[in-house]
Amino acid sequence: MSGIIPAIPKLVSNWFSKEKVGLATVICLAGFPTGDIIAVIATPYLVEAGNSWRQVFQVYGAWALLLIFLWWKFAREEPTTAKLPPSNLPSLRHDFAKLLRMKEVWLLTGLYFCAGGCYDTMLVWLPNMLQVQGLSTYLASAVAAMLPTGFLFSVVTIGAFSDKLGLRKPFILLMGFVSGPVLYLSGSISDAIAYVPVFLMGLCTVGVLTLVLTVPVEMPRLSPFLSSALGIVASIGNAGSFLLPTLVGQLRDISGTFLLPMIVLAIVGEGMFALGLMLPETGRKYKANVT
Repeated sequence: MSGIIPAIPKLVSNWFSKEKVGLATVICLAGFPTGDIIAVIATPYLVEAGNSWRQVFQVYGAWALLLIFLWWKFAREEPTTAKLPPSNLPSLRHDFAKLLRMKEVWLLTGLYFCAGGCYDTMLVWLPNMLQVQGLSTYLASAVAAMLPTGFLFSVVTIGAFSDKLGLRKPFILLMGFVSGPVLYLSGSISDAIAYVPVFLMGLCTVGVLTLVLTVPVEMPRLSPFLSSALGIVASIGNAGSFLLPTLVGQLRDISGTFLLPMIVLAIVGEGMFALGLMLPETGRKYKANVT
């Protein structure tokens, strides 16, 4: 999946006109939380209906094979793009080195690390956390499904609201500030009221992630190297999706409780607020005022 995700923005920009890129991107991103919701809810039933957990992997594996077939059947033609001149390797190296020296690249990478890492960590661990708190398997799955539901809601709202306001930074700061408390509450509440913080956690973490992928387009320093900049942000930032779930598991084994891991995740969540403070504003209203 990690190899597919960075290719999506490029495919969308190649396959669709500028007037349809926004809608195509939203529809594409909406597929991720939709799949998460289906998987979180359906997996317990698949386990119960089958003779072993292996059948769950077989069902999802068959679905992936079907998608591969559909892609091969209907998306074989190359996107219509103008042919570019051959790349100059020394120039690419120079541009890449230049990007690594830009503060904005590392701020965006840090935001991606925190937002994506916290979301994926909770997606992995939340059902188990809720069961430890005393919720039944099915109620835990239903509550956990609110995480990708918040993801889905953020995809279709945060970008539109920030476009309408003409500012990006206030949304990053607000969602970063809220992320810490709701991350902690999501793993601490032991009844159905956990629906609320879990939904807000999905909304806030992915809301920040959505804006992280939007801001580089509006940065004059990054726009000439947009693909390379997004590649750095996504590739290094995705380390959070590996490191944080592993850290939570280790802390859970050491402490015997999820309390310490949730405190650590809450601190990481608040890191989005701290990083957002240092990020320059890029919205159209701010640029209009500067002009």
